[in-house]
Amino acid sequence: MNNNDNSQPLYTLNGIEDLANNLNVPATEVLRELENLRAANARYVHENATLQTQIEAQTFALNNDTTGLRTISATLQGLANAQNEARSFQYDFLRNQAATHDRMQAVLDQLGTRESKSMPTPITPRFSGSAGPVSFTEIKAKVESQRVRYPAALSSDKALIAYMFQCLEGPPSRYVSMLMSHEIPDTLGVLQNYKLFLSTLNNLFGDQFSREEIVHKLMHIRQANTTFYEYLLRFQELASRTKWDSEALLDRFKDGLSKELKDALAIGWHKLTTMEEVISAASLAFQNLKTRDNLRHRFNSFTQNQQPPRRQQTGTTAGPSPMDIDAISIKKLTPEEHQRRKINNLCLYCAGSNHVVRNCPVKKPIQANVVNLEDPENSMAEF
Repeated sequence: MNNNDNSQPLYTLNGIEDLANNLNVPATEVLRELENLRAANARYVHENATLQTQIEAQTFALNNDTTGLRTISATLQGLANAQNEARSFQYDFLRNQAATHDRMQAVLDQLGTRESKSMPTPITPRFSGSAGPVSFTEIKAKVESQRVRYPAALSSDKALIAYMFQCLEGPPSRYVSMLMSHEIPDTLGVLQNYKLFLSTLNNLFGDQFSREEIVHKLMHIRQANTTFYEYLLRFQELASRTKWDSEALLDRFKDGLSKELKDALAIGWHKLTTMEEVISAASLAFQNLKTRDNLRHRFNSFTQNQQPPRRQQTGTTAGPSPMDIDAISIKKLTPEEHQRRKINNLCLYCAGSNHVVRNCPVKKPIQANVVNLEDPENSMAEF
């Protein structure tokens, strides 16, 4: 690194190229250093222009110096030295300017293709054998997709084997570790040939079910409580490993559908004569059923929220409690209204005349053990 005028660390172009080649250095850091170098070059251009201006000023002063206070020879020598320094600086700068620009552009191009050169992260969940969550067919397909995405990093058999090793765990990982550590002699060159590496892993740790077991699983597979798509994927995985014809697979697939889907497809059941037609119709029916269930759940939740809160019963006595104002439909009177009705001999319940609360024709009859209405002063209207 060099130091610029501001005493800040500045990478040379060679240093920046080394940074770009180091995949552990973030691209943002490389771009920042590249911009610093460009700014330094701009300062050099400015310094050159300033030097040229100083030379021109000295030349002008020499031509107009009539005081005789400086010797002409000393001035000419200093002027000649300054001119030589400026020419040398400008010559070196211009000579390297084009090359520097090309190398900076090469760094930018390299950063643009960095992703294809970087090593992809291992695939998870890792392959651990036939009993694990990932089949060998699935892990092999995922590694192949990574090879398409990172062609530079996974271009050789050794790179692919090293990457696949990072995607293993359990017995497969231990087996490859023993090959790499020479605990098991690699007489066939498994670690040198990627296709041989894959076939060896498949033979040792792939799906070990026999053809009879596959047929047995296919004969008994049902959708049951799983989703349609889970059933479809599992069925296709088993079907791909048998030699059944399309008609037999179609019948078995339709028979394994849930009763709910069969009912939804009942009208056009016999018109579904290909796997593509069944899958398309069953997928649509499954989505419709799922939408119906969601709407039903929302409606039930809404109606439950609309129910009035149930009153907590404090006893076993039938009918309303003594303080259940809503049950006997009596509104609370203000003290002023209560006094007005008493002064004017009005009913404390309905404000009518010529009767009292116990004979009020408007009030609904209530049980005697709830409120004693014999005394108007004890009427619930007072509440």
